[in-house]
Amino acid sequence: LIGCSTTQITVHTNPSAADVYARPVGAGEYTHVGKTPVYLNNLQLNKAQQGSGAVQIQIRKDGYKTDDFIITELSKVNLHINRELQPKRDLEMQSWLNIHINQMFEVRQLVQNNRYKDALNILIRLKEQTPMVATLHQMEGGVQLLLRDYAAALRAYRVAARLDPENTEAVKMVRQLEKNYGFRREVD
Repeated sequence: LIGCSTTQITVHTNPSAADVYARPVGAGEYTHVGKTPVYLNNLQLNKAQQGSGAVQIQIRKDGYKTDDFIITELSKVNLHINRELQPKRDLEMQSWLNIHINQMFEVRQLVQNNRYKDALNILIRLKEQTPMVATLHQMEGGVQLLLRDYAAALRAYRVAARLDPENTEAVKMVRQLEKNYGFRREVD
């Protein structure tokens, strides 16, 4: 058949079940065309295109950033589009990170004012929230040293060194505490 198009666009997303919308580039309202994975045929595309020659596709999913892209030319070529959706956690993450960093500065201030136990309490709370952050364990080791609890300092520095083996300061403190206070060396 002359003039008949066999264009098909397949849109997959990770995660799936995202809503897909289409509209002519630069004008018109978005029309919902399905949920991913979605298969758009030439009839759906022509309706979305409205004679503009190009189609803007928008992908929406709760908890994820909206994803847009433009298909500049609809031809007899089938397109397979795979999109990785990005979580909308930037603002939440920034807020969480600001709180965490502020608490770490508070620890520093408490240490400068010789309030070691208060500093340690904040570090314990932070470690409960993020136990895999080596810096928190390293800071705890420093506070334990100031409290002259060398066994607790060694435990904290060992965890910091285990979580971040490239942290030369934590590794150095482990070796120094083992040597100076007669602690047994851990088998690596």
